[in-house]
Amino acid sequence: MAKYIYALYASLIVTMLIVVVASAHNIIAGQRSGNDTLSSRRTAQPVPQFSVTRSAVPQLSIVPVLGSDYHVVDTLTKDNRCQSPSTRAERRACRAEAFAFHIDSLVATRSFAFYPTTMQSSPRGELRSIYAQYYYIFVSPVDLEVHLPIETGITQYVSMLNFDTDTVDEFHTTKHLSQWVITFSATTHQDKYYFNILISTITGETELLVQSSQVAMRYLGTIGDRMKIRHIEE
Repeated sequence: MAKYIYALYASLIVTMLIVVVASAHNIIAGQRSGNDTLSSRRTAQPVPQFSVTRSAVPQLSIVPVLGSDYHVVDTLTKDNRCQSPSTRAERRACRAEAFAFHIDSLVATRSFAFYPTTMQSSPRGELRSIYAQYYYIFVSPVDLEVHLPIETGITQYVSMLNFDTDTVDEFHTTKHLSQWVITFSATTHQDKYYFNILISTITGETELLVQSSQVAMRYLGTIGDRMKIRHIEE
């Protein structure tokens, strides 16, 4: 009888151990499957992506206030619009028109001065700068004053052409578009000189050509009022 009881206890203990082992195996398998499912869920979720396009950013546009194109007629009469210009373009054009009108007035009155800034002996001499401010020519209806540096001889020796005369011959003025052409001659006790002046009413650049039997010079400079140099000399 005792042996039968011991055998029964042993079978019960073995059965319990089998059940415990099986339960532990199921638990471990369930944890692994849960972890695999969680990892698959994590990897399966799409990552949100953000993109910014040029159209998505608010753009600031500045529209300038523009007026109509301004056309200047280069004549001796000013445009009425320059009395009260309303746009920047009109103000710039009016300043240029006033500058051209001033040159036209100087030529029309035949009273002006030429102030050289560069000199060159013709036809292919060295271009020289003129820094002295007292060189000029004065033109008026009654007289002509000439005070210019010149180059003479093969060695291009620099000297001065300095004379006054009250006899001005063959004085002619013509204008083509924005350029004045002035020609005249003057005779001294030494020689006869021919003068050719080209003036741009747009840039103000003035070219002077002086020729005689001994001199052939080209000058670049500006045109202005006669009183400027005379005021400096005083």
